[in-house]
Amino acid sequence: MALLSFVRRAAGAAALAAVAGGCEFLHPPTYVGGDPDQLLVHAVLLAGRDSAEVIVARVGTREPTRVTGAQVRIIGPGGTAVLSEVPNVTFECRPVSEVPGQPARRDTGCYAAAVPGGIAPGAEFRLEVDVPSGEQVRGRTVVPAPPAVQAPQGRLRLPARVTESGALRTVSPFTLRWTAEGPVSVRGELHRGWVGSAERICAASMLREGPLTAQPDSLPFRVEVYGCVVPPDNQSVRADSVEMRVSVTAYDSAYVNYFRDAEGGIPLESASSGLEGAFGLFASAATAFRHVIVYRQ
Repeated sequence: MALLSFVRRAAGAAALAAVAGGCEFLHPPTYVGGDPDQLLVHAVLLAGRDSAEVIVARVGTREPTRVTGAQVRIIGPGGTAVLSEVPNVTFECRPVSEVPGQPARRDTGCYAAAVPGGIAPGAEFRLEVDVPSGEQVRGRTVVPAPPAVQAPQGRLRLPARVTESGALRTVSPFTLRWTAEGPVSVRGELHRGWVGSAERICAASMLREGPLTAQPDSLPFRVEVYGCVVPPDNQSVRADSVEMRVSVTAYDSAYVNYFRDAEGGIPLESASSGLEGAFGLFASAATAFRHVIVYRQ
């Protein structure tokens, strides 16, 4: 469902990277080579949520192996959250559900808990992980403020026409404008699709218009709908309208460094971001949303 995502610097640099795939907007844990007993810890706190999840594993020889019996704590303004291990057979450990690419389900230690007082922009959180073998992992993050989306205001309705290939494409682009203190990502995700009054399973994407080096806080997009299917036979039909949710996400510096390094291949000496005592990541993010409705003329 991740149809388009990329990260831009708010001060005029080009995009840091482009991301594809996955229903999440978070780079997955990056498993680096080295000592198979090396600890891996991965967690990203998302503003507005009232819970957190932390992956605790070891590098392993071929695949990461789960670490059980760890003591995992997140300390914030509202108090201390003591995370409990959750069996992967009943829970998919995904540190955030709105922001690109957490693994669907891995045999890695997943620890989760409610965060007292929730996760708010500007709040400082500390991570403490103590494993039975005596190793200690420590991390710190300050949650960024969500981007201020200036356009579109509220829910946007866009007319669309059928292309020669049969897709439904918006007649003209719409411009997304925002302000943010640091790097952001933009992602479009199909929310719902309709054929007549019936809700259907559809495929759509956001297409960026113009060069990526355009204004760093303003980007034009078109929306293209490839079609919908009718279960159970999945017969292809043409959409009459779709609703797309557009997310604009800001990140702390630890996540930006992790994302950039992971795209280029992480050297062992820089395989930790926001952490001490393990490979991996402890970071935070904040997202603002807008909804775009595309309808056939």
